[in-house]
Formats: sequence, C-alpha cells, structure tokens
Amino acid sequence: MNRISSAPSFFKLLIHDFSQQLCLPTDYINNFNGDVPKQFILTSSTRRSWEVSVKKVDNDLFLCEKWPNFAKDNALEFGDLLVFIYNGNSEFDVKIFGSNACEKEVELALKNNIESNSYVREKKDGKDMENSDKLHSQVMLKCYKRRRTNEAVVTDKMTRHSK
Repeated sequence: MNRISSAPSFFKLLIHDFSQQLCLPTDYINNFNGDVPKQFILTSSTRRSWEVSVKKVDNDLFLCEKWPNFAKDNALEFGDLLVFIYNGNSEFDVKIFGSNACEKEVELALKNNIESNSYVREKKDGKDMENSDKLHSQVMLKCYKRRRTNEAVVTDKMTRHSK
C-alpha cells in the first residue's frame, strides 16, 4: 500500500467512552482508498508497540481488539488528546497529551499480575525487542520535567520590573 501523503496524521480527543474501542476519523480513512488494513501497529512514546485490530460498524471503523490493552497500558483518561502519525506499513506513532496540554510520558515498569502483557515489541537501539512480561504504567507529564530553576524565575522578575 502507498504511504498516505495528503493526511499523514490525525488526532482524537478522548471525550466519549474510549475504553473498549476508538472510532477512526472518516476523512482520514478515506485516504486508504477502500484498502484499510485489518490491523494497525500503535507505537507509544515508550517505543513499545501494540497490534490493534480494525472493525467496521455501519460506515465507521474502530480500533477494537487489544485497544483496551493499549488504553490501559498508556493510562488513557477522559480529556487526553492522542495524535496518530502514520509511518506507512499499517504503523502509527501515537503521542499522548494529558488534559493539561502536556505530553504524557508513560513509563512501563515490569511488575507481576498488574496491567496487560499485550504490547508487541519494544524498540531499542533501532532493533525490535520481543517482550511479554507483565507491565505496570506510571505516568509523568513532560511539562513537569522541565521545571525552571529559582535563579531563572528571579532573573525574569527582575527583567520585567526593570523595564
């Protein structure tokens, strides 16, 4: 299949029930010219991937089987915004933003009996690594990683007041 050139990405705001399935935008799906893959591989910012099947209901297409695992493993919540970037070969990179508009960084730590073991592979140093250990999600917001130092804050205040 040819790479989608006119619409390489789309976003979804999680405001309806998204825990079991996610509806794909009709206008985006039209770019596949009727040749929609039966499954997509979704890769999160953790460089782990999930193989999620596509099903048709009426005129809509949904990410369904294994989507609940992707949602759970990535700690998706009401108000999150997902950006799907198509890489060709039925693969999407998925960026996840929290309701505070900051990108979520979900760390998947190995832990027994918690979360799913559904991700397909982990990409490490350009190679795909198979892994089926149990996962546990920990969410950090990237915005908080870049906190300003006290010195920078004081400098900004001094600069503003001296004008």
